[in-house]
Amino acid sequence: MVREKGSHKLGRPTESKSRELRFEVLKMLYDKYKDSPGNTVLTYYEVEKNLNNKNLQVNRKTTKSLLNEIAGISTVITLVPDGILLRPETYYHNSLKKYAELKDEIANEFVKVLHKNANLATLACSAGSTVATSIKRLVEKRRYHVIVTNNFGIIDQLRGTVDVGSIIICGGEYNAGLHGCVGNQAVEAFDRAKCEAAVLGVSGINGEGELFVRHCEEIGVNQQILKSVTKYVFIVADVNKLVQEDTWRCAVVSDLVQNEKRPGLKVFVITNPIDKLRKQKKLKEQAQKVCEALQNIERVEVIFAE
Repeated sequence: MVREKGSHKLGRPTESKSRELRFEVLKMLYDKYKDSPGNTVLTYYEVEKNLNNKNLQVNRKTTKSLLNEIAGISTVITLVPDGILLRPETYYHNSLKKYAELKDEIANEFVKVLHKNANLATLACSAGSTVATSIKRLVEKRRYHVIVTNNFGIIDQLRGTVDVGSIIICGGEYNAGLHGCVGNQAVEAFDRAKCEAAVLGVSGINGEGELFVRHCEEIGVNQQILKSVTKYVFIVADVNKLVQEDTWRCAVVSDLVQNEKRPGLKVFVITNPIDKLRKQKKLKEQAQKVCEALQNIERVEVIFAE
């Protein structure tokens, strides 16, 4: 009887052999991704062919078992009919590339506004790509602060930088979409931290001054950041955020400045000029109304990045 190719019985590999096989598969996946960054599929056929060419001798059953294990250890690797898919783009990483020029302008303006108002402040920084970009620019300008954050994007942005000042990363449960930590441990860390200023990222702001986020896990962390800060809140949001509301409301600007426990708290909303909104005239009018409504709130200042 002729056995179908790839179906021969080889027995269950030992643990040491399994580690070697997993290493080889992950290396294959990485090399394929490196050659063509983006969504990368590594098929069962490719794995079998490469491993057998290295005299590691696997059949289809062993290959499927290997790929099942690898898909189970990472949120960016998933099983597909032909093998495994590496999808490295999270919500955070997609957001980082979106409107990058607008975020750079906001980051430059943020450094100037912070230096003028809170030059020596300890900063509580939320998750978000605009926050990460702003802190990167702060360090590039050699403005060193103590930074308390749940935002892993800040670490990514500062990778390779020799002198970054003092950065304290909150613990908690890692959320891949946010590229940051959430949960009780992160909330407790911000509760214990003494921060004069907060840098907050949002996914939307409306005419009532309501601040929105994309992920429900952000709500508790952001609310604790805003509850703990003592003097200044810097909301960094590109102009497109002024024409959208998202799924979850995390705060209202007027509530922040009307809190009797912090009578001197000041809020800065740093965004782009309305004419940078590349959408229809009606939306530009909406964004303008949002800005005017915010400016009518006492101790709230809207600053347009030059």
